[in-house]
Order: sequence, then structure tokens, then C-alpha cells
Amino acid sequence: MKTASQRKARLYRAVFYLSSALICSSLSANTWQFRGTPNNWQNTPLTQVTSQQYQTCQSFTANNPRFKIDRYGDWSESYPSQDYPINTAGSYQINFNSQNYAISVQSVSTCDTGSHQDNSDFRWYFAPQDYHNPPSIWVWISNGSAISELQGYTWNNQASLAIDPDSGYYYWDLPSQYQAELDRGLKLNFILNKNDEFSRNQPGCYSEHQWYQDLNTCQNKPFRPYIGPYLSLLNPSLSGNYNTATMLDPSSHMVVNYELNQQDNNFVAAVHYRPTGSSQWLVQQEDQVAPLADDMGKVHHITLSQLSPNTEYQYKVLGPNAQFSQQYSFTTANTSMNYSRFLVIGDMQDEQGEQRWHDIAQAISNEHMDDFDFIITVGDMVKDDVSNNGQRFYWWKVFFDKGQALFASKPILPAMGNHDTPGNRNVSDSQEFWSNAEDTRSFRKYFYLSPDMSNPDYYSYQYGNACFMSVNSEIPVFYGRHPERDNANHAAAQASWLEQEVNKAQACPWSFAYWHVPPINPAGGKSEVQFVRPYTNYFNQKLDWSITGHVHEYQRLKPVHATQNSLDFNKTGYGRAADKGVGYMIAAPAGQWPRNTTSSEMHQLAFYPHNHNGTAYEIGFSIINVNANHFELKTYGMGGVGDKTQPSGYRSGDDRSKQLLDSHSYTKPALQAKAGEDMQVNVGDTVTFDASNSQAFAGSIVSYQWSNGLSGKKATKTYDEPGSFAVTLSITDTQGNQSTDLLIVTVSDPQPGFSKDFNNVDYRGTANNWGTSAMSLVADHTWQILVNIEEGESNPRFKFFANDKWYGDSNNDGETHSNESSSIKLTQGAGLYQITLTDNTRKYQINKL
Repeated sequence: MKTASQRKARLYRAVFYLSSALICSSLSANTWQFRGTPNNWQNTPLTQVTSQQYQTCQSFTANNPRFKIDRYGDWSESYPSQDYPINTAGSYQINFNSQNYAISVQSVSTCDTGSHQDNSDFRWYFAPQDYHNPPSIWVWISNGSAISELQGYTWNNQASLAIDPDSGYYYWDLPSQYQAELDRGLKLNFILNKNDEFSRNQPGCYSEHQWYQDLNTCQNKPFRPYIGPYLSLLNPSLSGNYNTATMLDPSSHMVVNYELNQQDNNFVAAVHYRPTGSSQWLVQQEDQVAPLADDMGKVHHITLSQLSPNTEYQYKVLGPNAQFSQQYSFTTANTSMNYSRFLVIGDMQDEQGEQRWHDIAQAISNEHMDDFDFIITVGDMVKDDVSNNGQRFYWWKVFFDKGQALFASKPILPAMGNHDTPGNRNVSDSQEFWSNAEDTRSFRKYFYLSPDMSNPDYYSYQYGNACFMSVNSEIPVFYGRHPERDNANHAAAQASWLEQEVNKAQACPWSFAYWHVPPINPAGGKSEVQFVRPYTNYFNQKLDWSITGHVHEYQRLKPVHATQNSLDFNKTGYGRAADKGVGYMIAAPAGQWPRNTTSSEMHQLAFYPHNHNGTAYEIGFSIINVNANHFELKTYGMGGVGDKTQPSGYRSGDDRSKQLLDSHSYTKPALQAKAGEDMQVNVGDTVTFDASNSQAFAGSIVSYQWSNGLSGKKATKTYDEPGSFAVTLSITDTQGNQSTDLLIVTVSDPQPGFSKDFNNVDYRGTANNWGTSAMSLVADHTWQILVNIEEGESNPRFKFFANDKWYGDSNNDGETHSNESSSIKLTQGAGLYQITLTDNTRKYQINKL
């Protein structure tokens, strides 16, 4: 029999054991504890940052400072095995990884354990779910204080962000002594984890690659898709004889695109939209499209049609669980536009840890959204198959996240770069060049192109008064390096398509072709340029501008007449007339590290970033506006990236604010007659004269007259005798402006009945880019041709080409022989020349008409 005292003792023991169990259970729930000299080896719970990362801040005295991390608070499992020593007294942020038990210690100025409201005006927050470990931070003020260095940190030993215990977000406070510098307008610059770089003078909260105005907005932001939403105007339905993608009418259509997490691929996406000012929401569900491969995920494409022209629409996208995104807006195009305004960006891929695409996107969205209507990219938006923590398309997410303010409001019409494709395992140089024309599935996925790799990923369209060609430069580059793999003749097909589209685009007042690898690169380097150079043969007197990227260095060439083998800069300006040259622009990198390469060919450039001390580093963007017959280009620079040092006197203190880098404008004639190309036909052929490429910028054309007695935009004539015939087109517009253009019709008789020493004779010279123009046999041994020398043509000259031999005149004696290599010069300036060759005496005559 137990006494009362024994029962009471047993009760005390039970309470003690229960209390101990509850204490252990509580510690287990909190998991990891800090135990060391600052808290007399008691248990202080660590703050959980991620599923594996924990953190605390502790202040140590000089009396043998040390600590351990204890799991259960009973020393049954603690790390490290020996006490972790602190070498110098002070405050330290301690980070602990519960998976590998790694401990890192970072000195901080103080452990702020009280209220965090005092510095809220100067605080920047960073969402903890974006980081697997506490991010490091490097901070400085352009032309001001090097804050991190002044706090005792180095680039290789940076401060780590601490956790705000009230919100659970990482934070950084601006020390009050630097506030005056921001008040003077100097730029505050951050680099997170040595790679994510941006400038921001206003406090806010950074989450999923976007800034929010404050912590509350950040914590309570509405539903956001994994990627998007972003706008486009492409449709995978095939058009034309090359089966290219279709561009939708921007006055009545818009495509909204977004991607959800993979587990939600079967969700039926929808867009709710309405004209601004309307109270009624319209609903459009996603397009029905063929599924992609299992490893490609899914982008939901929603095509809005029957929209009203020149109208602002509000929209929001639907997510799982009936969640709505925030509200966005876009504006449709006008039905009749005598203008075209677009943004040019490229080379913003993030993965190498030296980029400022976020800064570029913010500068554009804050200050230039009213300056353009759509966006073209010249490639290298991402590093396609570099995954991040198992996310295959993570860098596409970064690209769209940082540019969302742009892409949710303006449609993007991209071209592909070498990094926008995955590496090609079938070739040895895949990782070196990263060019892969055989797998463009990611590009097709995000921009709503046919997923069938047998269909092209290049396309053309018209927006306003300009025609555009988006070209895939990886096709000539990849198959140029690996011709044995081009069994389907992809390179030849795109080249043929481009030539066709450039010819068609002559009917547009303005024309632009854009892609990634430039055909001309005066700054030097880049061996792949050679594979794209042949495209220049299609452009002269037809294309206004070629816009490319890849080089990471802004360059605008002087107006040039370029071919695969020659460059003629003796031009009076940009344009399509004979005395004008094509514009070639290499876009500034829109965030990725810029280069400052130079070569002996820099004199070919009209502009590049530099001063007398050397070439500068500039990231940036361009805006082009063509209005009627007026062209305006503005390129803005935003300085360097990372530790790039500018030449002395250029951007003092490496100021990274936006500046106008390059500006150029010019005006085409109000009326331009285009008679067409010179023609070579046979006796009895019917010739069609076509003035369709003539352009009126101010009014409309009301009269077409041909000097051979014909009239109308198109007219026909049959030639019954051989010879060379000059035909002048004269046009008049509603404003009374007049313009003329000349073409030459060379008529040959296949069986002329005349005596001859040569089977055939061709004129080859500067007037026809040293091509072949057949001369007509008009009498015994007499060959003739008419040649037109345009204004501004420098050093016009030619040779005869007969029976597969060149004939020049080295003696300048009016006779031509195959052993004389010098060209024959036309010395009387611009105008029409009749050239006659007598083949049995080898004498020739030149008469200016």
C-alpha cells in the first residue's frame, strides 16, 4: 500500500516528465537552436529562411567567443563537432544549412533586434522564396560613396542580407549618412549574389525579378503566372509560298500569352478584357493548339479578335482556383497609319552573372512607353538550356519577369539569337558557339510559332508604313559551319525567302530587316559574320535598314553600298536612291555585359560609344520612328555592367544613368518614282513596265507616264527589233510633286543574221555591280548597250566579257584586248551612255547621250 507522500512524489515525477517532453517537443518543432557565449549556452531558435536554410544574428564579446548549432536543445545532435570560434569580437550574421550542416559567418555592423520601423523610409526588402541561401549584397553610389567598401567589405567577402523577423523578408537599410547623396540625384546601385544588378533610389520590395513599391504590396500581390502575361501578334497558321508564320492585324487583334506551373498545364486559361471605360468584361478562352513535347511544358495563347482600332483595352488573366492577375492594358493600332514606331532591344541574357536587363526595362517602362507601339528583339534574350534548380525554362522566366512592364503592354516580335537555342549534341563546337538551327522549339513555344521544325521560324509583316523581316541568322551560321547537316537546304531556302521579301518590301515606304549576327562588324572579331555577309547582296537600293546585335557593342555604320566582297561608303546619306546607302545598326546590349572592342575599321562607323581616351562600355536600347518620309533614331545608353571601367573622362565615376547616346534623322523625297530593274529580253518578247514600287509620302500618285508612249502604273509593250532602249517613268502626286526614274531595256535577237567574231558580249561594271548585262548585236560585228550612271556613283568603270574572257583597255587607246586588265573609265559624270563595241577590230566607242 502506497502512502499519500508516495502518490504525491509519483505525481511530481509525471508532471516533470510531461514538462520535459513538452519542452523537447517545442524545441523539435523549432528544430535548430543557437547555443554559445552570447546567450550563456542557452537555446535561442534560429529563424528559418528556406526549407534548408536558417539564420540568426549574435553579438560576441572578446572573452573566448564561440558557439554551436544544436538540433534539439539537449546536445544529442549539434554542429560542428568542436565549438565554432569567433576570432574578433563584434556582431555576426550566422547562416546554417540543415541539409549539409554548413555554417557561414558574416560580420555585420550591428544586430538590430528591436523594432524595424525607424529605418523603414530607407529600407529595401527582398522576397525570401527567391533565394535558396541568404543573398550577398554589394552597394555603391555612382559618383559617390562606395558603401560596401566603406563598411569594410570586399568583392570576395560581401555582406549577406539579414532577415527582418517581423516580415520574414531579407532587407537592407541605407545608412543615414548616405541619404544626402541620393537627395542630390546620385544613383544607388545594387548587385545581389554578384550577378543581379540594378539601380534604384526609391525603397521597395523585390520579388520574382520585379520591384513593388512597398512591403505590403509585395506580400499581398495578386496572382502571377509562372511566366507572363506578355503580348504578341504572331499566329502559327502558315502563309506564303515558304510557309512562314502569320502576323495578325494589329488594329483588330492581340495575343495574350502566359505560362503556369507544370502541374496546371491542363487548366483552361482565359483572358477577361474590356475597352477602357466600359463596365462589362468580355471573356476569351485559350486557343486550341497541338500539345508540345512533354519536356517543353505549355504556354497558353489567347487570341483576342474583332477589337476596335486605336482603342485602349484593359485585361487580366485567369489562374487556377479562380484567381485573377493584376489588371494590365494595351492599345490597338490605327487602321491607317502613315507612321511606324518601335523599340529595339537585344542581348539581355542573364545567366553569366553580368547583366542589367532589369535596369533597361525599368528605364523604358518609366519614361518611354508613349514613344513606341511594338517591340523587336535582335536575339539572345536568354541562355536557353541552362537550368536553375531544376527549372528548365528559368531564364525565359527571368527575361519575361524583368521585362513584364513592357511585354504586358506592348507586343513583341522577336528574332532569334544563338543563345536562344539549346546546345546541339550532334556537333563538337556546340558549347563554343551555342548556335543550333536544328532545335528552336523554345523560341517557337514562347512566340507562338509552328512547333513543327520543318516549318520556318523566320517571318515578315507590315506595321504601319513599314515592312519588316525577322530573320534567323543561326541558319546561315550553323549550316555554314556544318554544311553536311543541311540536307533540307534550309540555308538556301531562307536566303531565297529574304531576297523575295526585300524585293516585295520596296512597295513599302520603309523597310527593315532584323536578326542577330551582323553582316558587317567594323569593331572586329566574330568569325560567324562571314556566313551572314552574303545577305547584303539583296539590300542595295531596296532595304532601308539592317538591325542586328550579338556584338554587345553599339555601332551605326555610315551609309554603305555593301556586297559579299565590297564596301562602298561614298554615299550622300541613308536611303534607297543610287547615291544613298543602306543603314546598318548593331544594337546596344540591353543589359548583358557590353564590349569595347576596336579594330582598324572603326572609320566605317558613323557612331559608337567612345571619347578621345578610348572605347566605352554602354548597355542601352533604341527607338525608331518613321513618320511619312521622315526617319528618326534615338539610342540611349545606361553605362557599364559589373566592374567594367570606362575610359578617362567618359561617364565620370561610372555614372549609370540614362543618357542620349546617338541621335540621327533624315527625310526622304516626298515622291519617289521607281521604274523597276533594267530588263534584258529577246526580239518579239512582251515587256511589262511596273511602277508599283513608286512611293508618295505626302499625297497619292495620280499620274504615271512612260517615255515610250505608255501610261498607267502597269503597262506592256512588245519589242520587234534589237537594241538598247532607255525608258523614263514620270509620276505626279496630288500635291503637284513630280519624280522620274529611268530603266534600260536591252533587246537581243537570238538569230540576228549579222556577222560576228564573238558568240556573245556582256557589259560588266560598277553600274551593275559587276554582274552580266548582255549587249545587243545590232549590225555586222557591232554590239551596243545603254548604261545609266547614277548621281553620286564614284569612279564608274567597266570591262567587256566575251567568250568567257575579260577585255579591258590598259593603253587607253580605244581598243580592248583580253591581255589588257585595266577597267575602262566613264569620265563624264552621271547620265546615260551608249557603249558600242566592234568585235572584229576590238575598237569601242563611248557616247554620253
